[in-house]
Amino acid sequence: MGKGNLEKTPYGKLALTLIERASNRAIRVSYKPTLQKQIAASAFMTKRGQGIEPDAIPEAEALELVDLVWNTPEAEVLTLGEVFQFERDWLPEVMGFVPCTACGELTARAYLRVLGEKHVCIPCAGYDR
Repeated sequence: MGKGNLEKTPYGKLALTLIERASNRAIRVSYKPTLQKQIAASAFMTKRGQGIEPDAIPEAEALELVDLVWNTPEAEVLTLGEVFQFERDWLPEVMGFVPCTACGELTARAYLRVLGEKHVCIPCAGYDR
């Protein structure tokens, strides 16, 4: 995603792997279900379950949920795995953005597509993903 710094895997988990590219060292960080019942019972989540959009819920109710997680000791919220080697051949970073010649929106160079003589963004290239 983005410039290639994020990669989404469709596992449906509340977890991520942080990788230091220079050394290929990595660590897995995952969310513990410790607070799950309290979070589910919160005013914010109750309203979200009723289909109320987040912006329509009072900020104070959202902040109660944030405070719940923020004020809980880290060890009760996150599991930090062991540091391990993450082997990957990294693509070199391509710096810079240029306007799509079709729509004019700035697009990272690595995501431009050649359409005839033009360099266009993926949607303007007509790619169906």
